[in-house]
Amino acid sequence: MAERRDDRSYSFDPVYRHLLRARELSQNGDVPRDLKAEINRAIELCQQRLQYCEDQTTKPSPALDHLITETFAYPWEDAHKEGRVSYYATPRMLTGNVEGPALNSLEILAEKQMKFDVIFIDADKTGYVQYYRTIFEKDLLASEGTIIVDNVLKDGDPYSGEEYESNSGAISEFNEMVLRDKNVHKVMIPVRDGVYLIRRMKD
Repeated sequence: MAERRDDRSYSFDPVYRHLLRARELSQNGDVPRDLKAEINRAIELCQQRLQYCEDQTTKPSPALDHLITETFAYPWEDAHKEGRVSYYATPRMLTGNVEGPALNSLEILAEKQMKFDVIFIDADKTGYVQYYRTIFEKDLLASEGTIIVDNVLKDGDPYSGEEYESNSGAISEFNEMVLRDKNVHKVMIPVRDGVYLIRRMKD
């Protein structure tokens, strides 16, 4: 199975990014050996935690592993520059069709009068607010249904203010909108890049 992990695998955690910076700075000054060792150990623990979780996870099938390998090898940046995809899709975007907003799909589901107990949002981040509003405006979520939203901590930007990602402002806007929504119960879970569990109150 191909090895695909590098420091970018941990980039969603600003603590890890700052530990790397601290290690770099510690090489250029009179820093106590014990402090250097603690910095290195903290970095190792971040890496070991992710590795441990992956080791406890079912491995992908040969077909899926091939798809992952091909996706990481594909020159997405070149495809974007040449106009073959409408925006730069990173290799981490492995689920389904990577191009295009999800709003059209929501509209089609609404026309069919579909209603769901669980809706998972993991799409273009600038569209999160509109997706959320459309779900309720079109009555796509059942009474006491749940919306699960990925990437709501967006590389730590909503709480660190570091603007590590260019579209993190859209996530902060989305989070504030959900926080103000009195029609749902909500809990944000600090798993990887953040997961929001949003439950519609009983009608």
